[in-house]
Amino acid sequence: MAVSAVSNLWIEAGAAVEEVKRDYGEDLLVQTAWNGEMDDSRIWVQVKGTRRVDNFTRQGTPRPIRVSTDHVLRWAGSADLVVLVLWDIEAKRGWYALPISQIDRFNVLLSEKKTIGIQFFKENTFTSESVGRLIWESRLLHAAREIGHAQASRELEMVIDRDHSDETRGKSMVATLFLLLRKLGVVVENGISEDFERMVKNFHNNELGTDEFETEELAVMGGIQLALLAFTERTGAGGLPSVLWLALSEQVDRLLRFNHPDFNSWLSS
Repeated sequence: MAVSAVSNLWIEAGAAVEEVKRDYGEDLLVQTAWNGEMDDSRIWVQVKGTRRVDNFTRQGTPRPIRVSTDHVLRWAGSADLVVLVLWDIEAKRGWYALPISQIDRFNVLLSEKKTIGIQFFKENTFTSESVGRLIWESRLLHAAREIGHAQASRELEMVIDRDHSDETRGKSMVATLFLLLRKLGVVVENGISEDFERMVKNFHNNELGTDEFETEELAVMGGIQLALLAFTERTGAGGLPSVLWLALSEQVDRLLRFNHPDFNSWLSS
């Protein structure tokens, strides 16, 4: 019953859900989609069902659940987002936790404990709204890892003098960034969203000013970064990983300058 209830919330969000038949620590494999297109990322969900959650902390949240150390280490190191859901069958409500945000794999290994406690926070109720946020957290996490991996590979290839694949890595990064900008609504069919462009100009001309920056280019980048944060906040996600924030900002800067050859005149208009 708990697995079915949790599955339904993912399905209502447009995801495809497959129940894992063998218990390797995850009950559900969730394949999310955007506008009918499958995301590159997936989400693994472990469901803990109970007839009634009656053991709460003073903060009004369920007490931590003990999970085997092997499972916790795998979840924290997974390339995909792993979500632990505690579902109250009688009350038909639940809470979720993200092991990746709680677990330090190094400290877990040093502790030699057989089980580790996963905490649930009051604000992390498992609802259709939070499912939407988790889908975006998964997209951003996957994109950040793709960009981080590409950047690390390029640096390694430069060290060992293998520049021939640098162009391929660069194209892969551009593709990842462009697809994410589409999903965020920054890139639309006809180019950059007019709403986003207005936001960049507003932040640059009215709120930032150039006195706070050493160069005009930095002031422009500041406006782009604030606009990106504003668009990301619309998804409900917790924020942009730093590696992704910088890479997206640079990509948008290039797109804006390409679309507006007389860039300074456009910026001040």
